[in-house]
Amino acid sequence: MTKKTQEERLQELEEKRLEIERKAKEEKSQIAKAKRRIQGAIQKQQRKDETRKKILVGSMYMDFVKNDPEKKAAMQRRMDKFLTRDSDRKLFDLTTEET
Repeated sequence: MTKKTQEERLQELEEKRLEIERKAKEEKSQIAKAKRRIQGAIQKQQRKDETRKKILVGSMYMDFVKNDPEKKAAMQRRMDKFLTRDSDRKLFDLTTEET
């Protein structure tokens, strides 16, 4: 068995260092991907929750004004000021640019 020269041992150590750096970079990339995936799932759930809240508040408000003409008229006035898209305005029987 021949003894390795110092240069050969130094070369082996450098190769080991490079391999460790490569693996660390790969692992770091995998961790970053996992973080992005989890953050995306969190944001998706937050959007779903926000949408659900809006639906529930809207349902409650519509029920609140359903049998009271004054409250219904007040809601129509507010919606008239609030809504700008024609398709949204049509949902509430408000005038649009076309009409």
